[in-house]
Amino acid sequence: MPVLSTGKTFSATEQITSTNLNNIANAADFTDTSGNAVDSASSTGTCVNGGGIEVTSGGQLQIKDSEVTTAKIADSSSKTTGVTFAKMQHISTAKVLGRASASEGDVEEAFDFKDEDNMSSNSATALASQQSIKAYVTAMRPKFVTLTGGTVALVNERTASGTGTFTYNISGFTSGDSDFSTSKIVGLVVAGFARSNELTNEVQVSLPDATDIAIVSAFAGSGSDDVASDTLTTVPINSDTTTFKIKLIVNNTASSDMKAKATIMGAIIHPGL
Repeated sequence: MPVLSTGKTFSATEQITSTNLNNIANAADFTDTSGNAVDSASSTGTCVNGGGIEVTSGGQLQIKDSEVTTAKIADSSSKTTGVTFAKMQHISTAKVLGRASASEGDVEEAFDFKDEDNMSSNSATALASQQSIKAYVTAMRPKFVTLTGGTVALVNERTASGTGTFTYNISGFTSGDSDFSTSKIVGLVVAGFARSNELTNEVQVSLPDATDIAIVSAFAGSGSDDVASDTLTTVPINSDTTTFKIKLIVNNTASSDMKAKATIMGAIIHPGL
């Protein structure tokens, strides 16, 4: 099927004249592969007779809008076929192509790409680099630090009968460690000691939900010799925990020896917080 139809067929004896040639040129039109003539573009930019090629107002041939379909693009069997990177739209720095819109549609500059070791942007739409993920996870490894301050003493003991309650403000703790911040505290390490020969002497600590639990207690029974117990416990601290309590409970004072003691040994922190 010809691409250019002249609109004229010469007979074997017909003379070629300038008039005939001009008539051929004036009558010629382009045809598509089905033999349909390609007319000039309409006001909407589409070919009048529905072919795949149109003639612009300036007389140039062009492919109609929407005629380059997926089937007409070569599969990418090598770096020289298919749609190459050079033919794609420019995108902004640190953007990843995708689609974040709720419905299907065109590819967008959908996601930011960030290389932040501390994830400080806290973005719900940004993607992180492998290196920053590794650095953040490494920084979240628990670390023990000693504490150097507090709203009350870090070491307390009791010999008298009754209960001694010691309340600490989390914001009041200090440390000489360079990674330390009170917002990074996820646990307090407490050493507890109790001694008794009858009734129960014990050390209690408060959990983040304000529940008091015993971390160490001593009870030998009436007439028995003194018994002593000690323990080392890590007490969880939540991000919204503002205070922490230790209770020294003494029910037996049979001797003058110390009956209950608690020492805050230090804190567990996550440096990456």
